[in-house]
Amino acid sequence: MFKSVYVIPKYNAETDPHVVMIVEAIKRTAEACRLFILNDANRCTTGTLIVAVGGDGTMLGAMRIAAKHNSVAMGVNLGRIGFLTDFAGYHDSDAVKALFSDIFEYSHVIYPVEARLMIRAWSGTESVVAGNEISVSRDKSDSMITYRLILDDTDSGVYRANSLLVSTPSGSTAYSLSAGGALMMPAIQAMQVVPVAALTMTARPIVISHDTSVEIQAWGGKMTARSDGLEWVNSDKEYTKEDPFTVFVKHAGTVSILHNKDWNYFDMLTQKLGWIKE
Repeated sequence: MFKSVYVIPKYNAETDPHVVMIVEAIKRTAEACRLFILNDANRCTTGTLIVAVGGDGTMLGAMRIAAKHNSVAMGVNLGRIGFLTDFAGYHDSDAVKALFSDIFEYSHVIYPVEARLMIRAWSGTESVVAGNEISVSRDKSDSMITYRLILDDTDSGVYRANSLLVSTPSGSTAYSLSAGGALMMPAIQAMQVVPVAALTMTARPIVISHDTSVEIQAWGGKMTARSDGLEWVNSDKEYTKEDPFTVFVKHAGTVSILHNKDWNYFDMLTQKLGWIKE
């Protein structure tokens, strides 16, 4: 049973009437169920339900907080697709209250909780946790980089591409998918290394064990590293083969995601990707 709730509204939509209605309905339901309503992410605990009200970007923020505090995250979808936010179609406060009253009282019985792999990256003194992917590119994304890929201290070759991704199974339906990566079932404990617009024809996506240590040494100009699409390192330095921009990636445990009671991964893919069933 949950003891507290922390709500994250869609970025820059705090005054949107639909967002406000959902957030207020969640909080009123939490009060009625005698849950603490948290206004500070640092107060989240293992008994906190972190609710993202928005799209997958909002949900990824909730996942990063949940991973830090060993909490549970869920998403109310207001986005266009929503691979991670599977609670959708709540257009009035009564429907929202009914949903969350059910979740707060019976979540341990009828709502499945799934463990999703998270990854951690660091470069120099900067580090970050991601739910979808870490990417390395030039500061101008349409420029080529040259990179050396090192897996478990083994040199795995030098390649050229527009950028390079290290993706989680969750991220296999995000940037990795558009770059030609494979779809991966969320339960798989693995990562995927995906070159974007590779100039080297031998550069292909590769699935690796979740406990593999990944080192990327990149050069070709000023470099940028992004976490879930958000820039976390941007260097003005000109990097060379002898002095490369280096990013390390490893798994960072798992995060718990609460799903709708009828959620199924392949049904979700059928709906979101428009697969045909006859």
